[in-house]
Amino acid sequence: MTDETWQRRLRRRSGTAVLPLMATGLFVFAMVSIVEPERTRAAPPVPPPATGYGSTIAGIGIVEPESEPVAIASELAGVVRSVEVVPGQVVKAGTVLFRLDDRALSAALDNASAEARSALAEQRVAEAALPVARAGLADAEARLALYGAVDDARAVSGDEVERQRFAVERARAALAQASAQAEAAQARAEHADARVRSVRTDLDRLQVRSPIDGRVWRRNVRAGEFAPAGIAAEPLMVLGSDRALQVRVEIDEEDAGRLRSGARAEGLFRGEPGLRIPLVFTRIEPQLRARRALSGAAQRVDSRVVEVLYRFEPAGAGDTPLLIGQRMDVFIEADSGRRR
Repeated sequence: MTDETWQRRLRRRSGTAVLPLMATGLFVFAMVSIVEPERTRAAPPVPPPATGYGSTIAGIGIVEPESEPVAIASELAGVVRSVEVVPGQVVKAGTVLFRLDDRALSAALDNASAEARSALAEQRVAEAALPVARAGLADAEARLALYGAVDDARAVSGDEVERQRFAVERARAALAQASAQAEAAQARAEHADARVRSVRTDLDRLQVRSPIDGRVWRRNVRAGEFAPAGIAAEPLMVLGSDRALQVRVEIDEEDAGRLRSGARAEGLFRGEPGLRIPLVFTRIEPQLRARRALSGAAQRVDSRVVEVLYRFEPAGAGDTPLLIGQRMDVFIEADSGRRR
């Protein structure tokens, strides 16, 4: 048998074996795809929060300081020269938080101070001319009175008496002019002093200070950055009192009719289902607003909520670290007799 015949037989045998192998592979793939693996029920790593009240209103709360977050802004725009505090630092009211570049205003203060000194010198010169004008008027009036006391009309001519009357009028006008110049100089000096105080006030405004006693919760500004004036998209700093904390709970408007003032409530932190923190009612915000805190995809983002504030002591959380902005599951005892 030649080699060529042997190769042809081998190719025919190989072609006939490919089809069974392909069929077997497709059969195995179909069986694996059809047979589903066995499903088992897995317990969650942390049990979901549960309420202890018979009738409950549930809501998502955001932890915030008792004073409510104070968003710090700058009254003047400028480049930040230095930041004097760090997050977590306790500050007193009036403590400097950060300083803006004050070189331009410092130069303006020097200029205003020089103008104030010049205006004060002019005021002193104008005030020094007043006694001279008063003395001139007194001398002219005395001469006129002397001429009037002469009984003999031939001793003093009428022209001399008239000239002396004119001298008195000139002296009075000179005194009035000197008084006006002194008042104008005083006004210029006061204006210059006011300008100095204004520049000093602006210099002080470049030092942004804490309005309350509290703690720095967040710092969003650094040296060299530009601080805009007024409200910013993100506050430059966030301050708040650390004596006690409160939670701002959002209650759906559909449950607002079952909510009552002073209702008992308890809060649970995420991941700590066994730690139930008693909450003390503070107040109900009278105006509804758009929902901000979402707990899941099933909640509508276009719904409106009523905000309820509850206070709690940080010691009630035990060793659990408390963070501003932390979410809390809140269960409020509902009025079961009221329905909307």
